[in-house]
Amino acid sequence: MKKYAVKINLSVDDWIYVTEDSGIGGGNCWDLKPVLFVSESEAERYAKIWRKKYNDGRYVQVVQYEEEIYQ
Repeated sequence: MKKYAVKINLSVDDWIYVTEDSGIGGGNCWDLKPVLFVSESEAERYAKIWRKKYNDGRYVQVVQYEEEIYQ
C-alpha cells in the first residue's frame, strides 16, 4: 500500500521528514518516525501548514514513502 510523507528542506540537498514520536523508548530523538498518510491529498493538506510557515513551497514536498522493514 502506498503511503505519503512530508519532507522539509534544511539546506541544499538536505531534506528531512516531518516526524512524530513513535510511542516507544521514552521520547528520544531516535524514537521518531515519519508522519505518514494513506493518500497524497491528505499529505498535501498537512503540507500546507509547513508551506505557510516557510512562505514558499520550494522548501516543502510531499513524497511517496517506502517503509523499510528490518527483521
